[in-house]
Amino acid sequence: MRTGSRTLLIAFALLATLAAPAKALEIFGNTGLGNAGRNLGNDYAQLAQGFTIGSTPYELSSVDIGLRIDGTAPTSSEIFISLYTNNGSNNPGSLIGSFNTASPSPSFVLNDNGVYRFNYTGSTTLAANTTYWVVVSTTPTSPLYDWYYAQGGPTDTPTVKNSSGVGYFGTRTMLTSTWANADGTYSGMRYTVNVVPEPSTYALGLAGTLVLGTIARRRNRLAVTA
Repeated sequence: MRTGSRTLLIAFALLATLAAPAKALEIFGNTGLGNAGRNLGNDYAQLAQGFTIGSTPYELSSVDIGLRIDGTAPTSSEIFISLYTNNGSNNPGSLIGSFNTASPSPSFVLNDNGVYRFNYTGSTTLAANTTYWVVVSTTPTSPLYDWYYAQGGPTDTPTVKNSSGVGYFGTRTMLTSTWANADGTYSGMRYTVNVVPEPSTYALGLAGTLVLGTIARRRNRLAVTA
C-alpha cells in the first residue's frame, strides 16, 4: 500500500510539472552591469548581437535591452527588435521573428539609463549548436534613443548564464546597407536573452526518478524475501 501511494504521489508531481507554466530563464547576456556605457543610437541604424546555443535547445521568451531615452519616448513604429538567422558570412541572415516593442516592460520613460524587456511575439525554439542574431533598429531620420554598452574590458562582453552553454558570437553594426564587424569595440551591447525551458526536460527528470524508485523498491522486496 505504501509503495502504491509513493508511486501515485510521484505521478501527480509529474503531471503538475507539465501543467505549471515554466518560468523565464536567463541564458546569455550582461544587463546586470552598472551604468557605464556609450550612446551610439545616432551613429548606427542597426546593431546586432550574435550568440550560439549550446547542446540544449530552448524556447525563446524575451530580451532585455539597455536604452537611453531622450526627448520623446519611441513608439512601436520607431524601434524594431528582431531575431535573425546566421548567414554564410557570419552576419544576420533571414528574419525569424520579432519582439513586442509596443509594450515593453517597464514602459518607455525619459531616462539616462534603463533596461527594457521585450517579449517575443512568435514561437521559436532556439536549436542546439545554432547561431542567432538579435537585431535592434531605429528610425534613421530621427533616432529617439541610444543603445547602452557595457564599458570596462572584455569581461563586459555578454556571457553564458545559468550553465546554459550559450556563447558570444559577435557584434555587428550597420549604417546604410552593409554589416560591419564591431567586435572588441562595441561587443558590450547591454542585453539579455531569456527563454522558457522545455517542460519535457523536467518531465524526463521526474520520470527517471519514478523508474529508479520503482527499481529500488523491487530490490528491497527481493532482499527481504530472500
